[in-house]
Formats: sequence, C-alpha cells, structure tokens
Amino acid sequence: MAVKEGCNVQYCPKCGKDVKEDDLFCENCGIKLEDGNNEPVKSDESIPENNEDKLVEGKKGIKKIGIIVGILIIIGIILIIPITTTLSYTIKEPYIAKQYYLVQQPYTVTVKHSTTLISDSTYTVPARKYEVIPVYIDTSGKSNILVSGYIKATTGLNIDFYIKDRLLNNYVYGPVKVTYRSFGFVPDNSGYYDFYLDNTYSIFTNKLPEISATMSWENTVTKYREVNKYKLVTKYGLVTKHRRVTESIYKLL
Repeated sequence: MAVKEGCNVQYCPKCGKDVKEDDLFCENCGIKLEDGNNEPVKSDESIPENNEDKLVEGKKGIKKIGIIVGILIIIGIILIIPITTTLSYTIKEPYIAKQYYLVQQPYTVTVKHSTTLISDSTYTVPARKYEVIPVYIDTSGKSNILVSGYIKATTGLNIDFYIKDRLLNNYVYGPVKVTYRSFGFVPDNSGYYDFYLDNTYSIFTNKLPEISATMSWENTVTKYREVNKYKLVTKYGLVTKHRRVTESIYKLL
C-alpha cells in the first residue's frame, strides 16, 4: 500500500485507486496490499504502467477475435448446409382424345311405285273384229316389275284375250277365252305391249269387254343421313409437376 506525500491518503501502488488503511486487497484491481513493501508515490507523479494490465487487455482482445471467428465459422457451416426444396413447373403433356365429326353416310331404300296403264275402260268389239290396245312399258331402272289387271266380258259369253310383246312378237299372256279373269305378267324389256280383245270367232254378237291394267315396280334409292363418328387424336394439355431439389442456403440466397 502506498501513501501520497503531504497527506495521509493511501492508494493502490498498481492502479492508483484510493484505499483504506485496513484494506487487504484493492477493490478496483484486486492486488494484495502489504504495508511497508510499497514506496510512497507523490501525487504529481504518474503511476507506473503495469504490464499485467496490458496482458489482461490482450487476452480480452484475443477472446473477442476468437468469438467473432467462431461466429463466422458457424455462419459458413449454415450457409453450406443442403436444403431440399420442391420446385413446380408446367409442361405440355400429350393425351389421346375422341374427336367427333359428322359424315354423310349413304344408305339404300326400296321404294314401291305403281302406275295405271289402262283405266277401267270398256271397248266395243264388233263380230269378226278385234281391238288392239297398245301400251308402252319402260323397264329401265326398275326391279320386281309386274303388269296386272282384269278383263271382263259385259255382253255375250266370252271373248278371246292375249297380250303380245311387239319387239319380240311373242305372247306374254294368253290367248284365253274369258268371261272374267285376272291376269299378270313380267315384261322382259322396254317397249310396246299390245293387249288384244279378239271377237273374230263370233259371227253375229258384238262384245263390250271391260279391261283395267296397272304396272307396279320397285327401285333402290340411295339416300344420305348424318352420322356422328369419332376418331382418336393426340392433344396436348398443360400439366403442373413437382420435383425435389437439394441446394445450399448460399446458392438459394
């Protein structure tokens, strides 16, 4: 312990802090105070520099640097730690779809027709004479053709009746003696067909036959109808996908 000259004030020989006479240690720096071992220090003299203070301050600086370096190392480790993230992305993905469309689909139908050739007509056929009724028949574009009708003798007992194909000059029906008869034939070709009402065998009696004839046929007609169809086509749709990516925090920053 030191005593300042000219006064009874005691002070620490290390840090210069005032101390009491009975203090064993300096409250400021903690040095042990021993009476008689410390020389008096004048109040106007500077307190000598203590190397122990410098050593303590140096150790404190090194400690701070160590703490900073440690923090930097920890930050560096954190920055290189791998982080797994999920990335979303959109792609065009092909898929098969049905594409509908309308088409004109042909189909055939059978249409039935008929026409009158001789319309319920009555003819006067004198004795020893005959009557010819020419009828033109067109068979083109027709199928299942049938010429049919009836003949009736309204006076007398009967009359001779027959039909001839003028082109081929052959009988297509008859000859027959009729009072009343239904008839029918299938024409082989287009052309004239002659219907004969023959009274040549009668000497005195005139005949008044009644005759009717029609032709029926069928033909095939092509028609069209709209049909809904489809075909398989490749289309593309937007699809969102995901993938996992591992990167460091430093790279993400």
